[in-house]
Amino acid sequence: MRRLLYILFLWSFVYGQQTVELCEGENSTYTYTSQGNVPGTYTWYINGSSAYVGSNFTYTWTTPGSYELACVLLSFTSCVDSVTYNVDVVNCTETTLYIPDAFTPDGNNKNDTFEVKGTNIMELDMFIYNRWGQLLYQSSDIYKGWDGKFNGDLCQQDVYVYFIRWRDIKKRPFQKLGHLTLIQ
Repeated sequence: MRRLLYILFLWSFVYGQQTVELCEGENSTYTYTSQGNVPGTYTWYINGSSAYVGSNFTYTWTTPGSYELACVLLSFTSCVDSVTYNVDVVNCTETTLYIPDAFTPDGNNKNDTFEVKGTNIMELDMFIYNRWGQLLYQSSDIYKGWDGKFNGDLCQQDVYVYFIRWRDIKKRPFQKLGHLTLIQ
């Protein structure tokens, strides 16, 4: 994924902070662009080592760590100006999903609904089927669980099938098919 960041030249100062997440199978490529209108030579440095000469610098972050990204301008009149940008490269925040294998819709306000819990979930669809493949429940709301009812009537104690698909905060798709037990 390409991203574009603008670096402004005004005076020498620390411009800002950036956090880059590295997820498995994805690139974390950014283009840093100096917006100074002073003609001269722009040199980009990562942790003090020269990385690129030019006003637009594209870099792919590959290793977690803390980095200092600096752009130094040497103008044609021999003036020097610089901008420093701190970059923290971290491992991607992973999605967690907890799917219970049983629930008891007995009205005691303890474990009365089949609910999926998780972190870093952007969207979720849940489907519940009986053993004959009949759809009993469907929801796109992660905060709403199945109360064990179909057409207003409590379903019998039995094993049911769930199919859950979701997208994490990086919009990566996941799905899970499994069984749950309704206990009365």
